[in-house]
Amino acid sequence: MKKYNYKNVAISSTLQVGKKGSTKDVTNHFDKIMNDHAEHGWEFIDVIVSSTTIPAGCLASLLGGSGTTVRSNILVFRKEI
Repeated sequence: MKKYNYKNVAISSTLQVGKKGSTKDVTNHFDKIMNDHAEHGWEFIDVIVSSTTIPAGCLASLLGGSGTTVRSNILVFRKEI
């Protein structure tokens, strides 16, 4: 049975591009990350969409704030041991 090490790389689901930016800029960003890891022997496995809620601070809580939710894409890689 093969054994693997796993690596997770979190990427914000909101990427900022220039005024003339496009979805191609976003896909190029993902391509670069995936290709960089592949060059070091990491195999891409999956993308997990995750949401993390950051609680409101003291003052924001007193004013009725409920916190901020941050969405991330987590790229999952593996490498055979």
